[in-house]
Amino acid sequence: MLKQYYIGDVHPNDLKPESGSKDPSKNDTCRSCWSYWIFPIIGAILLGFLYRYYYPSESKSS
Repeated sequence: MLKQYYIGDVHPNDLKPESGSKDPSKNDTCRSCWSYWIFPIIGAILLGFLYRYYYPSESKSS
């Protein structure tokens, strides 16, 4: 590493503890992960209904 770009070392208090589990499937940090796929699906369905309501096909309007 170049000395002119060296900023410093990480303080020991800023390091992550080693006692934590490395397996993300066992970790409870993703409690709201269902919202990452439920909300887009509901939004797409809602947009589909709004599109059909505001832009009906030509064959149904006559």
